[in-house]
Amino acid sequence: MRTAGLADGGDGSTVRGSHQRWRAPIALLAAVAVVVGVATIWRVAAARWVGNRVFAEPTGTVLVLNDAPGGVIAVDLDRRIVARVAVQGQRQGDVQWPLLLVGDSIVVGWDGIWAQPLSGGTSHLLGQATIALPASQPDLVWLVTDPVTPGDAASVSEVDQAGTVILQGLGMVGYETALIAGIPGGLAYDSPAGVVLWDLATQRVIKQLGDGPTAHVLGTGGDQVVWCESSCRRLHITSLSGGDRVVSVPRGEAGFDSDATFSPDQRLVAIHAGNDGGEGRLVLIDAVTGQLRWVSQEQLIGGAFIAWSPSGSKLFAAAPALNQRQTLVDMYRLTSNRAEVASLPIDPPGAGLLAVSAGHTPALEAPQLGPSQACQEPPDGASGACGFRF
Repeated sequence: MRTAGLADGGDGSTVRGSHQRWRAPIALLAAVAVVVGVATIWRVAAARWVGNRVFAEPTGTVLVLNDAPGGVIAVDLDRRIVARVAVQGQRQGDVQWPLLLVGDSIVVGWDGIWAQPLSGGTSHLLGQATIALPASQPDLVWLVTDPVTPGDAASVSEVDQAGTVILQGLGMVGYETALIAGIPGGLAYDSPAGVVLWDLATQRVIKQLGDGPTAHVLGTGGDQVVWCESSCRRLHITSLSGGDRVVSVPRGEAGFDSDATFSPDQRLVAIHAGNDGGEGRLVLIDAVTGQLRWVSQEQLIGGAFIAWSPSGSKLFAAAPALNQRQTLVDMYRLTSNRAEVASLPIDPPGAGLLAVSAGHTPALEAPQLGPSQACQEPPDGASGACGFRF
């Protein structure tokens, strides 16, 4: 994720030391077909609704969208229920920071990081840090605190869901203008010399990728780092052990232009290829072989976030519907090579998207359902949650 030393404060001002995710639009399919001969992805236009379901077949999934500054929006795709839930740590005036799923908790916040267990119960403070970043282990998270003096080292710690510190130290001088992502035992970030892989225990750089400031890290999964240089026409998937797979941008696209998102088993990478954040295509890459799994055939239009289902069998993309306060969601089933699209009556995601297993998320449920008109704004801490069926 890209970060920046100064960010828009919403009123034309800037917020010192804030960090904003750079995520070029990953948009929604108009049609999908294979270009590499592996399989054909057929896109099925959403019929009205299928019983209580959004899509033709059950998904077993609840989509979670950032509803900053109040909390989160949870959409149960198999029951057509929307819940807006207040989450401690989401505050008025905060920079919108992507939601994280750490173990069985949703992690939120900026300049104070909180964890909300999906099973319910009280949120708890993980640390008084500036930002949180996903770690290579799914039950851990990195906390990064800005240095008081620009140019000094940041305070970095890796903690578990309870906030227990696993690793702690200082490092990453000048990281404010870098893209940062977690690797085993450390972090990957941009530097004037290239992409730096930094180990916290030794507080040393263990590897450098690329040559110069045009190298950027786009994402990590396990011990793999996705990065590129300059116009990003060639994507590198590099293992910390030394392997490197190089993937060329699909024909007709200028370059890869979004974060790279790994599947839960780290075998697949989803990324957008387009024209510097404009129209483009969603690409699925086999991280083991470096081969394209499939590429959407038609041009995609933007502003979407992507998330894998916990099993890795489904990939979701969510983006604003044009000229509407609605969100378009495309779902790709890897097992059947089918894609469907639906329009949901909720505001578009402001920062990030999660897909969690349905049936084990009481923290994301409203105690009762009412009219949708009564649930158009984030609830305050006192009301807790509101919900409606659509």
